[in-house]
Amino acid sequence: METTTGQGSESSFKELIGIIWRQKWVLFLTLMVAIAGAVAFMFIIEPTYQSTGKLIVEGRTTPNQIVQKSNDPTQAFSATSTDDVPTQVEQIQSRSVLVDALAQVTLANPAIAPKSSTDVEVTAKQIGQTNGIELTVTSPNAQLSQLVANQIPETFRQIVQERNSTELRQGVEFVTRQLELEQESLTSAEKDLDAFRKRNDISPSPSDGAERNTAVLNADQRLNLAEAEYEGAKKSYEAYVAARKGIPARIPDATIEQNLSTIQMTKDRISQLEGKRQSLLETYTSDSREVKAADAEIAEARSALAAIPTRVDNQRTTRNPLIPYYDQQVESAKASMQAAEARLAQAQQFSGATRQRMDAFTKIVAELSRQQREIDLKRANVSQLTTQLNQLKLFVNQIKNPIQVIQDPSEAVRNRPNPPLYVAIALFVGTILAGAIALAKDRLEDRVSNLEQAFRISGAPTLGYVPSLPAGKKQAPKTTLKALPGRIQENYRIVRSNVLFGLKESQDKTLLVTSTGSNEGGSDVAANLATALAASGKSTVLIDVNLNDPSQHDRFSLPVAPGLSNVLAGANKLSDVILESGSTNLSLIPAGTADMISGDLLGSEHMEKALEELRGKFELIVLDAPPMMPRSDALALASITDTVIYVVKPGFTNKSTMKYCVELLRHSRARLLGLVFTDTDFRSEDL
Repeated sequence: METTTGQGSESSFKELIGIIWRQKWVLFLTLMVAIAGAVAFMFIIEPTYQSTGKLIVEGRTTPNQIVQKSNDPTQAFSATSTDDVPTQVEQIQSRSVLVDALAQVTLANPAIAPKSSTDVEVTAKQIGQTNGIELTVTSPNAQLSQLVANQIPETFRQIVQERNSTELRQGVEFVTRQLELEQESLTSAEKDLDAFRKRNDISPSPSDGAERNTAVLNADQRLNLAEAEYEGAKKSYEAYVAARKGIPARIPDATIEQNLSTIQMTKDRISQLEGKRQSLLETYTSDSREVKAADAEIAEARSALAAIPTRVDNQRTTRNPLIPYYDQQVESAKASMQAAEARLAQAQQFSGATRQRMDAFTKIVAELSRQQREIDLKRANVSQLTTQLNQLKLFVNQIKNPIQVIQDPSEAVRNRPNPPLYVAIALFVGTILAGAIALAKDRLEDRVSNLEQAFRISGAPTLGYVPSLPAGKKQAPKTTLKALPGRIQENYRIVRSNVLFGLKESQDKTLLVTSTGSNEGGSDVAANLATALAASGKSTVLIDVNLNDPSQHDRFSLPVAPGLSNVLAGANKLSDVILESGSTNLSLIPAGTADMISGDLLGSEHMEKALEELRGKFELIVLDAPPMMPRSDALALASITDTVIYVVKPGFTNKSTMKYCVELLRHSRARLLGLVFTDTDFRSEDL
């Protein structure tokens, strides 16, 4: 069965007013019972008296409370650490304070002693976010209330001062023990640190690490210089060896020998200077003063070499006198290289030893730092405990008064019973209870009373509603839509518009009008809806398929036979039973002779053929079907028609029966176009 979905079933204010109006007697009786109960309660309740005073306490208010993020257990014993105001409020109104105050009051006035301590109630309330407290004492005796209100501040002061004094003395003992333990622990940690330093050859000086690091840097610098010296000596030795190999065994005479010797010595000088410059570059940059000086000497030697004459005129030769000189220079350079190599080995050994000492220090420095931090922490604890011990000893005899009375307790006034309050509570509770009972009663009633209930049952939208006729009036035969009151005509036009809108996007032509039971106005809706559809210009035929209780022929003053039953029985043709109704574009097929047909034929192939033939002659076909209960005629017709219009009479239609009928339509796959409500008013204007 196709339905049109709608909004959720949330009760509107208008519907709530309707429920209240329908259940007004339930509301009235419930309120009366609630008020009677309140009056009875006022007569049986025992009267009580209340006395009120105001206090100021020494404590922190909640917004200004200091959050102490310390794990120090001695915080609990600090003379300046007081309870916050909310905590003191709970303490003041505690049972122990009340019992002590009652004992002191009744000791002096035994005649006013209550039957039980539970007969007296103490209420303390913080005044805003201040240190002020409003104290209220309630009891069956006015004098007792005022005396207890006077006694409670004094009792609370005694309890707090005694507690603080005991806590401070315990605090002194506790802190003293803690201080001794911390001092012993500090001494032990210092001894362990000294032993650790001796085992690892670590100086107590804080600059020991920096000195070790400086020694490593100096050893590395010494190693770099030794390497540079060795490389320079090695290059000088290699240069002399190469120069020695290049000297000829014999040279020209003395003059020529003197010139060659000078040239060769100058070249050797240049090579030596270049080797020296190369070794300097390993230690210094090219812009340094030492390198620039070496460059100047090389340039001067090259200029001298260029000035020596090279041409000789004779060919006499003699043993080269440079050979002994270069041999001597080679030996000297070799000795210098070996000495530099020895110094390099020594520098490497020293650097390795220094770095090993630094590496060993780095490995143990974490443990050394941990022990030092532990000692610093213990020293701080000792200092803190010493300060706290001195403070506790100072404040042990300086405990302040924790509470002050700023307004003496008032004269006790009667606070119970309170008639206006009880009546107001009774009215409030009675209203809530009456509303719940009215809603429950309205929901539990098995009658459809409003649009929302019908929507929840069917899931179909509302096509419109038809107001009831004025008292004493009845729709008589030969009554057309125009003869009805204007308000009813307008409502049928609304139903017609919604029906046409629902059929707009489909090819549906047949409309079956039915209801849950009889006397719900289904036939009136079928006749007037068919008349309204015809008035809109649609050629319409109205078929009276309520064969057991036909009524449409009376409305239009036409004979009941021949009609539909005669056609389905084969006695007449369909064209023979189509009658003019007297309204424009509207024809009528009456029910016919009732004894000529069985209800089973309404859903048969004969009925389907009749409807198919009518579809070719008319734009719309309206079937006035019998109610769904107790017969099955409407259900049989719903399976062969296009759409179903369901008529509901609020206050008359049965919920459970309607739900059952809608389920039957759903199983027959009928399309429920919508609901039409009859004999109901949703507006206040008169007809």
